[in-house]
Formats: sequence, C-alpha cells, structure tokens
Amino acid sequence: MLEILDYAFMQRALLAAVLVGITAPAVGIYLVQRRQAIMGDGIGHVALTGVALGFLTGANPVWTAVVVSALGAILMELIRWYGKTRGDLALAMLFYGGMAGGVLLINLSPTGSN
Repeated sequence: MLEILDYAFMQRALLAAVLVGITAPAVGIYLVQRRQAIMGDGIGHVALTGVALGFLTGANPVWTAVVVSALGAILMELIRWYGKTRGDLALAMLFYGGMAGGVLLINLSPTGSN
C-alpha cells in the first residue's frame, strides 16, 4: 500500500493535499463570516473566461485563467467597496459575467464550439 509513495509525483500530491486540507478550512471560515461562501464557485465561472481568452489568443489557458480569476476577485472587491453594495450583488455579477464572457470568447475562437 505504501509503495505508491515511492513515486516523487505521489509525494508531491500528498504534500499538496495536506497543505490544501490545512489552509482551505481557514479560508472557508473567513468567507462564510463575510457572507461570501460561494466565492470559489464565482471565481470558477470567471476562470472559464480566462480559459476562453487563452484559447482565443493562443496563450496558455491555465495562466490566463489564473490572471483573469485574480482580476475578477479584485473587481468584485472594488464593486463592494466603492459601489456600497452587498457581497451578494457583486458575487452575482461575477458569476454571470464570468460565464457569459467565457461563452462569448469561446464562440469567437477559431477552434470554438457551440
């Protein structure tokens, strides 16, 4: 059973799982207290826009997804801060804007799909 840990990639996977298992609850508690429990889902929708942008520009879709997701999270905080709105409204804009942007850019891509 433990011979699977002889592989270096399995050791790194175990280390990553332990680190995520330790840090994710702390982040989750923080987001629940701020009433933004579904923030990860919203950022996932924005990541679709980043992947589509990567396909459209020919760049690495993973890196464009990371950049666009970070920008989406910053934009959501700016909407909440300067717009004086509740987190729910900014999160809804992040959800549906991210999904719509991703679908639009995928359809514009030369290898796009319907």
